[in-house]
Amino acid sequence: MVWTSWPAREQPVRAVALVAIVAAVSAGLGWSFGGLAWSVLSALLLLLAVGRFFVPTHYRIDEQGVQARAFGVTTRRRWSELQAFYPHRDGAFLSPFARPSPLDPFRGLWLRYAGGNRARIEARLAAAGLRAVRRRRNGGGQALSGNEPCCDPG
Repeated sequence: MVWTSWPAREQPVRAVALVAIVAAVSAGLGWSFGGLAWSVLSALLLLLAVGRFFVPTHYRIDEQGVQARAFGVTTRRRWSELQAFYPHRDGAFLSPFARPSPLDPFRGLWLRYAGGNRARIEARLAAAGLRAVRRRRNGGGQALSGNEPCCDPG
């Protein structure tokens, strides 16, 4: 299974709003600190922080595992390295841990849905043996039994 997610192309109004916010914040910092260098530096840092929104990310799910490629960097996780996934509105977070862990952001992998492929992605993840876990508001996790919907609606 192969797909590409490009949030700026899929949500052009948000892309324009994000560019406007970056420009406004950068201009404000340049004005308040009295230098163009501060504007340029802040714009670069802000664009770096939100860069994945503006470039396409290419995903592949195959028999060996999952792969994501953006900015020319490829991240690959084998199925044997993953235990659970957390479905969200815009994508699924894959984790090497059976339960929520503070290390999740550093060891996991985010898969962004695109083109209405959410059900196919989640079915493929479940077929690979990953447990669907719904995050609780208090930060804990609860494995889904299979009878309830896979995702927290909000």
